[in-house]
Amino acid sequence: LLFAYPSRYIDKTQFHRIADLTEDSGSVQLKGVLRRFSTEGEGRKTRLTGQFRDESGAISLVWFTGISWLQKQLVIGQEYVIYGRVNAFKDAYSIPHPEMEVVSPENTQTATAFAPVYPSTEKLNAHGLDAKSRRRLIKLLLEKIAKVINDYKTFDVLIEGNTDNVPIATKCLTDNWDLSVMRATSIARVLQKNYGVDPSRIIAGGRSEFNPKVSNDTKANKSANRRTEIIIMPKLDEFFKLLEIKQ
Repeated sequence: LLFAYPSRYIDKTQFHRIADLTEDSGSVQLKGVLRRFSTEGEGRKTRLTGQFRDESGAISLVWFTGISWLQKQLVIGQEYVIYGRVNAFKDAYSIPHPEMEVVSPENTQTATAFAPVYPSTEKLNAHGLDAKSRRRLIKLLLEKIAKVINDYKTFDVLIEGNTDNVPIATKCLTDNWDLSVMRATSIARVLQKNYGVDPSRIIAGGRSEFNPKVSNDTKANKSANRRTEIIIMPKLDEFFKLLEIKQ
């Protein structure tokens, strides 16, 4: 988990209605029911298609890989929260390879910030290490870290966000400075709101792409540089008092 960093961040601040989708909708979050699914095509052209419906309409879901695993996991009639990019073809809309989670109190509350996405594969999913499971494990890890922080009240907490050197520019993020700060503040917010860490003890900041652990010359190295570091350190005023005593 210490080296499982988000591959990207997505906007889950609202749910969309299927009837309101257009070819310019981009990536959307929907809540509805999987009505049916079936396989189509043969050989390398085999694909899994499903119909997803909310109170306003229906949209097709399409998968070209991981079909065997999906057929075992998906349940017709089950209510899901899905996230994916809207694709328009011949006046019909579909969402290829959507991220899907069974509806729960946890995921039906819209987020107030961007959500991290962790890389996943069919092999990892088959062993129960899908994105949701890893988020749960990270939650447990933060819970343990918060306990240490709360037990040592004379220490401050420095949270530093870091990125790789791949440029980013979105409506909400100007560059990697913004992204690195967001990584830090998202952890700071969880420690404060979920685990009762005194916010006056938290320092959150970003170092953009300028503090790499390794060179950004491979995919694995870039992944290692996308990280958030939590540093527990003595309060500076108490540290300076110790220096004065020694003098």
